[in-house]
Amino acid sequence: MNTILNKSLKMNNIEIKNVLSSQKIEKKVKKKLINLKKNSFINGFRKGKVPFNIIKKKFKKEVLKKTLNKLINQHFIDVLKKKKIKKYYNLQYFFKKYKKGSNFNYTIKFTIPSEKLLQKLKLIKLYQLKIKITKKDILKTLINLQKNITPWKNKKKPISENDKVIINYKLILKKNKKYISKKKNFLIYINKNFLLKKIYKKIINKKIGDIIFINKKFSKYHPEKKISSKKIIIKIKIIKIKEKKINKIDFNKIKNFGFQEKNIEELKKKIYLKLKKEAKKIEYQYLKEKFIKTWIQINKKKFKKKINKKEKNILKKIIFEKYKKEKNIFIKIYDKNIKKEIIGKMIIHDLINKIISQESLYISKNSIKKIFKNYIINLKNNISKKISKKEKKLILKNIKSSLLIEKAFYYIFSNISIKKKYLNLEKALKKIGKITL
Repeated sequence: MNTILNKSLKMNNIEIKNVLSSQKIEKKVKKKLINLKKNSFINGFRKGKVPFNIIKKKFKKEVLKKTLNKLINQHFIDVLKKKKIKKYYNLQYFFKKYKKGSNFNYTIKFTIPSEKLLQKLKLIKLYQLKIKITKKDILKTLINLQKNITPWKNKKKPISENDKVIINYKLILKKNKKYISKKKNFLIYINKNFLLKKIYKKIINKKIGDIIFINKKFSKYHPEKKISSKKIIIKIKIIKIKEKKINKIDFNKIKNFGFQEKNIEELKKKIYLKLKKEAKKIEYQYLKEKFIKTWIQINKKKFKKKINKKEKNILKKIIFEKYKKEKNIFIKIYDKNIKKEIIGKMIIHDLINKIISQESLYISKNSIKKIFKNYIINLKNNISKKISKKEKKLILKNIKSSLLIEKAFYYIFSNISIKKKYLNLEKALKKIGKITL
C-alpha cells in the first residue's frame, strides 16, 4: 500500500492518493469466496459442496465490490486517526474500474473545517434587542386598530408620519433641463421605511401649497427606464394632506373589527400576549438582519465570485412586476443596487453552506413531515386543488432548506458575542426599520 497525502493549507483541502496491489485484492476476494463456499446453498448441491467455479461466477463481482469498499474505507479511517482529524466534509472518491492483474489506484478528497471561520465569527459583537411591552405599546396598538376602521380626513397641519399626501410632480433631466414626465394628483403614503430617504426628508413637515425641489440620481437598475442611471430634478407641489385622527379610544368601534372580548381590559390582556409573541420574532429578526449586514460588510471586498446572472434576472423581474402595478418612483425598493444585493446574498449563501457542511447539520424526516402536514392543512383551507408530486417534492425541499438555514443561524449566534439591549416596542420597530436590507 503506497499512500500520498497532499494538503492545501489555503483551502484546508486534503487529498489522499493510494495504490492497492492486485495481489492483495485477489487474495482477499479468494478468502471471502472460500468462506462463502462453506456456507452457500445452491439448488442441486449440498451445503458446502458447491464447486468453487460456480461460487466464483455467481458472487465474485459482488465480493470484489465489497472488498474494495472495505479496504478504501478502512484506509480512510486509519488516515483520520493518524492525522487526528475529527471533522470533515465534501468527501469524494475517485477511481477507475479494477482490472485483474493491475494495481488499483484511487484518490480520496475531503475538506477539514477551517478554524478561521470560527475565529472570524467570535470577533463579531452584536446587540440583541430585549423588548419590554409597555402600557404605551398596548395603547398605540388599540389606536392603530381603531385607525383601520377610521376614514381619512383632510388635514391643514404640516405632513407627519403615516399621513396620506396628494402631490403634483414633474421630472426634469439635470444635464440639459429637458422635461421627462409629470403626474397630477399622485398619492403617496408617508413612511420612513418605504419612501426614498431624500424624498422623506424633504416632504416631512411641509404644508399644502409648498413646492419642493429634489436632486436625485436614480439607480441603473430602476424599473422606470426614463430615469434609471440619470440625475433628475424632481419638482413636487403639495396639493392635499390627509390623516386618520382619533380623539379617544372607542371600544365599540374596535369590537366591530372582529374581537370577541367583553370589555377594554380583556382586549388589553389579549393585545399584551400577542405583542409579547410578536416581540420574540422582532428580537430574532433584528439579530439576524444585523448579523447579515455586518458579515456582508466584512466580506464584500474579498468577494471574487461571478454574479449569479439567473438570480439577478429573477430579482429584476420581481421588482419590475411590482413596479408595473404601483408606478411609484418614490419607493425605496425600486432604487436598489441589484448587483450589491446579489453579492450580499451570495456571501451569506456561501457562509450558510459552509456551516451546514462543516458542522454536518441534519434535519430529521419527522421534522420535515410535521411542517409539511401543517402546510398542507393551511393550503387546503385556502385552495381546493390537489398538489402534484412535483410540487410536493419542491415544498419538502424548501422546508428542509429553511430548517437547515435556521440551524446554521443558531450555530452563528452561539459563536458570536451578544449583549442585551432593552427597549420598548416602538423604539425596537424603529431599529428594525433602520437595518432592513
